[in-house]
Amino acid sequence: MILGRLLLGERRPIALAALLAAAAAAAAMGLAGASAYLAVRAAGRPPSALALLAPIAAVRGLALLRAGARYGERLAAHHAALRLVGRVRARALSRLLRAPPAQAVGRASGEWLRRVAADADRVGGVYADAVAPLLAALFAAGSAAFALPRCGGLAALAAGVGLAASALGAPALAALLGRAAGARLVAARGRLSAELVTDLAGMADLAGVDADGAARRRLGRLAAEVDAHRRAVDLAAAVAASLAALAAGVTAAFAAVACARAAARGALPADLAVPAVFVVVAALETARAPSGSLAALGEVAAAARRLLPDPGSPAPAPPRRLPSGFPVRVRDLGMRYVPHGPWALDGVSCDLPEGAHVLLIGPSGGGKSSLVHVLARLLPYQRGSVHLGGAPLEAVPERELRRRLAVCEQRPYLLRASVADNLRLARADAGANTLWRALEAVDLAERVAALPGGLAARLDGAGTVLSGGERRRLALARLIVADAPVWILDEPLAGLDEATAAAVAARLRELAGGRSVLWIAHDPVPVWAFDAVWRLADGRLAGADAGGAGAAARPAPEPPPSLPG
Repeated sequence: MILGRLLLGERRPIALAALLAAAAAAAAMGLAGASAYLAVRAAGRPPSALALLAPIAAVRGLALLRAGARYGERLAAHHAALRLVGRVRARALSRLLRAPPAQAVGRASGEWLRRVAADADRVGGVYADAVAPLLAALFAAGSAAFALPRCGGLAALAAGVGLAASALGAPALAALLGRAAGARLVAARGRLSAELVTDLAGMADLAGVDADGAARRRLGRLAAEVDAHRRAVDLAAAVAASLAALAAGVTAAFAAVACARAAARGALPADLAVPAVFVVVAALETARAPSGSLAALGEVAAAARRLLPDPGSPAPAPPRRLPSGFPVRVRDLGMRYVPHGPWALDGVSCDLPEGAHVLLIGPSGGGKSSLVHVLARLLPYQRGSVHLGGAPLEAVPERELRRRLAVCEQRPYLLRASVADNLRLARADAGANTLWRALEAVDLAERVAALPGGLAARLDGAGTVLSGGERRRLALARLIVADAPVWILDEPLAGLDEATAAAVAARLRELAGGRSVLWIAHDPVPVWAFDAVWRLADGRLAGADAGGAGAAARPAPEPPPSLPG
């Protein structure tokens, strides 16, 4: 279905390529027949060389036609393939941008890169490698069967059956035998790519604990699995090619006998018997072409399904004008990571009104991070509803969602770029003064100023220029730069000493102002006066009523110390 829709999108160049492929097949069969006829006439020693001019001209003309048609067919086929690859990559990127990241690419960036690069190229070549040879083979089979009635109806029928077996039976068998192996091959290649990227990124850590040998053995097992599936696909192609060759040989022999008998009884001119056999042989060669290419059709289809899965129900249309408010409303929320798996969130209902400060606590694995990812639209949910500002979460445009809701992840990611570039991910037009104020709010300004280049200091991909607590504070500064009305803070003070944590919390409380703040922690946090405390365990929420933030506001704790300096 997916391949069919993609091919229909390029129907004009594909139709042109198909016509040229049929012309090339017809010219090849005509050339074989004309060459055989020329040889037969020349062997008969005609009284004048002028009698050979017509077959000589036919041979030359058909040779030029075959070459031109093949060149034009390949040109049109590659044009369609390049356009097809471009469309596949564009659709894959569009899907990546629209869908929740975890749903779009999963957890393995290496597998995603392999899908976009190799699988897109594989899908793009499906016409040139399989469809065009199959169309030419069908044309050749039909033409040869139509041209043999003078050899006898049985000969024409047998030639048609044999050609159909080569053109259809062998490729269909190859596709049937190679489909499952091709799908397993695509999956195994994805796992190998994902493991390879992960192991290369963590090679220093693996070597530090003497686990690099185990990693190499694991990669070796995955590579062996890929090789095994590749051999299964090749075996399917070899079996189909062998059967096609057998069918071609039997058909050619039968055609030769039938034509010889037809010539003996005078039903076929003697000088046309040999050309007729050559036409059948040429048709058989054309019909055998697609057997090997179609053996990997299962692999191509699996790659297309993985790269461009069938869309589910369409997302609701965004409202013409989003409400100006930003309350968050959750009703009977259910989310799980795999179909038919356990519910990570089960019947969660809560409200986060404008300006409310709520603490969400619970044990590890209780569903806190899952709730954060659903609210940030990083993971899809399967049941219930989530509204932001009165609009369904899935209907809020991506840019508007990021403008209204900012998340500080538990394990923030820093780009291999400057400190300023990492902060400007939140707001590209933020000036230097805004960046310094955000760094001051998280007690990181002096540390960044001490780095070579200050804001221009470059961080590596893991941010190892900064400590773990400093990386987390840099992520908090990025959240402040975003200036969104809803903050979600996932363990924002983890890795900080008590004095720094209290100072950062004081600044965050001051900067929060009228924002809605959802603070995620394992245990109660004594550095903030929260309007409610919710507890999430085993995917179920306690302490939140559906009409507001929940429990009444607790008294404010003792004011934390001010920032040093």
